[in-house]
Amino acid sequence: MNGTMLMLVKGIIASFLIRQVDGEYEDANRLIRRILSDVKMPTNIVGINSDSDVAEGLKDTLEWISGLELDKQLSSSDLVDRLRINTGFDNHYTETIADSIVRDEDSATIMMRIEHCLSEIKAQLHTQELNRTVREIYREINRAGGHVDKEEFLTSAVEKFEDLKGSLLGDKIKPQDSLDLSDAALVREKMQESVELVSGTGVLKTGLQGINDSTSFGGVPRGFYVNIAALQHHYKTGQLLDIFRSLAMYNKPYMWDASKKPLIMRVSFENDLRQDIPKLYRDIVGMETGRKVPNKDINIEEASELLSNRLGQTGYKTEVAFFSPNDFTPDKLIALLMQRIEEGYEIHAVVVDYMELIAKNVKAERLDQGIVNGIERVRGFCFPRGITCISAHQLSSEANDLSREVGRGFVRRVKTGNWYMNAKAVSTKFDIELFQHIVNVDGQAFLTMARGKVRSELEPVAERRKVWAYPFHEAGSIHDDVLKPESQAIYEFSEMSNYREGHAPKEDVAEGFSIEGV
Repeated sequence: MNGTMLMLVKGIIASFLIRQVDGEYEDANRLIRRILSDVKMPTNIVGINSDSDVAEGLKDTLEWISGLELDKQLSSSDLVDRLRINTGFDNHYTETIADSIVRDEDSATIMMRIEHCLSEIKAQLHTQELNRTVREIYREINRAGGHVDKEEFLTSAVEKFEDLKGSLLGDKIKPQDSLDLSDAALVREKMQESVELVSGTGVLKTGLQGINDSTSFGGVPRGFYVNIAALQHHYKTGQLLDIFRSLAMYNKPYMWDASKKPLIMRVSFENDLRQDIPKLYRDIVGMETGRKVPNKDINIEEASELLSNRLGQTGYKTEVAFFSPNDFTPDKLIALLMQRIEEGYEIHAVVVDYMELIAKNVKAERLDQGIVNGIERVRGFCFPRGITCISAHQLSSEANDLSREVGRGFVRRVKTGNWYMNAKAVSTKFDIELFQHIVNVDGQAFLTMARGKVRSELEPVAERRKVWAYPFHEAGSIHDDVLKPESQAIYEFSEMSNYREGHAPKEDVAEGFSIEGV
C-alpha cells in the first residue's frame, strides 16, 4: 500500500472510530484536512478499479465522512456500502477498512487504535514533505545549470530543511500540562493542587507506620511510582498484597473530580485470585482476633462478608485482577487503566505484582532498555492522573551473594546502590525506593526494610527512620500499626533478639506464601 493510499485508508478508519468514543480530536481533523488538500494522488494508471480510480473514491469517501457532524450516528455497514459504490466492489482497500471498523472493542482499545492511525498519517505526511523539499532543491540545481551560486544555494537549502524540521517537531511538542503564569486564577488553582499532592489530603497511608514515617510526606503522594526491591522469596508479593489491602482500609478517598468514583486496583501477574483472596481474609482475622485460620477451616459466608466490609469501609471500590504475563505489556496495562477511567473511575492507586514481569516484554535492542522504557511509560501515564503505582523488582545475583556476607544488615547496604536484576538504571524511574529482606533471629522471622531514594521530599528524614523491621506473626503475617498511638517498627536491629512473639510461621512469609526461601 503506497503512502497516499495508506493515508486515505487510515483517515477513513480514524474518522469512523472517533465517532465511537468521547473526546476532542482536533488533531485528527487537522490531519484529515491536510490529506484532502495536500495529498498527491496517483496518476500513472487510469480506468475502472485502477489505483487512480480507487484513490479518488477513497478521497471522496473521506471528504464525505469528515464533513459529517461528530454526533451523527454512522454504522459500519453504511460506510462499507458507500466505499463499494465510490471505489468499485472488488478492491482490497475496502476489505481492509471493513475489517478495521467491524470489531467489538472497548473504549481504551479504540482510542489506542485512533492514535495509531493518526501516527501513521503523520509519518506519511512528513515523508511527503521531505520528498517535496528534496525535489524543489533538485529542480533549483537543474535550472541553474553550471552557474549555481553555491553559497546562495546552500543557504536556501538549509533554510528549507530548517523549516521542514520545525514542522516535523511541531507535531511532537505537546506538554501533558501547561500553565499561563500571568493568570493569577490559574496559578492559584495549580498551587492548590500542588499543596494537596504532598499534604495529608493528597497522601495515601500504608498500614505500616515504618513505611509512612520513612518519607517526609507521611505516606505515598498521589501519582508517585513506588518500587519494592527484594531477592526472590522475600515477601515481594506478600508486601504488595498487604499494601493494596491497607490503602483501601485506612484512607478516605480524597477526590480530584467529585463526579468520579474512587478506585484502588491490584493487577497481578504472579499469584492468581485463589491465592490472594484467602490471604487477605486470614491477615485481617489474624490482626483483629489473633486467630489463625487454615484455608480448610474458612467459613465461606463469614469470610466473604468480612472481606467485602473491610475493603469497602472507607468508600473505595477495590478490584483485583490476574493476567498471564507472557503476552501482556505495559501498553496493555495502560489500556486497562484507561478503560476504568472511561467507565467513570478516578484511580487512586494501582498495585502491580509485578511490573518487571511485563516490562521485559517491551521490544528493544537490549532487555534493560525494554524494562526501563516500559516502566517509564507506565509512570508517565500515571503521574499526571494522580495514580499511585506500587510495584516490585527483583534484586540481582550479586545482591544475593552480598546477602550471605552481611546478614541482617543487608537492606542497609543495597539501599545505596543499583542492585536491580536485568536493569540497574531502572532506579532513575522510581519516585520512592523501598528495600526489604527476611531474616531469621532465634527461630523468629522478621521483615527488615530500608528506604532508598525519595523524590521531591519536603524536608530531610532522620537517618534512624530509614531502616526498620517488623516481626512476622503466627496469625496475620505482618500486623498493621497505622492506627496505633506509636509505631511498632523495630529501629534497632539488636532488639530483634529480644522479641518473643513466637517462632517463624509456617506459611504466609515468603514469595508465594510459603516459608521456603526464608
